[in-house]
Amino acid sequence: MFVIDAATLYCQRTRTGQLCALAQPDGSTIKRLIDDWGRTPQPYAGADGAITYPPAYQQVLKNTAISAKAPAKPVTSGPVTVLSAGMIALNI
Repeated sequence: MFVIDAATLYCQRTRTGQLCALAQPDGSTIKRLIDDWGRTPQPYAGADGAITYPPAYQQVLKNTAISAKAPAKPVTSGPVTVLSAGMIALNI
């Protein structure tokens, strides 16, 4: 964990926002995302007044970026279900 000086914690939350678990992913797989000005993206208020939190970090495994957001509804096509970018489930 401290060999590359990249300590990371993932806070898993329930649907109500309460903390339910802590995971310790490998810090060498975390990439910082930057905006057009070279800074970490900050939350902003949209036109409707709702606060939007853009992704600031991304996990990269085996040169494949893991999507920060999964689709609202899994797409099922025959025996395969697409859960998010690069992730599939086999229907048995």
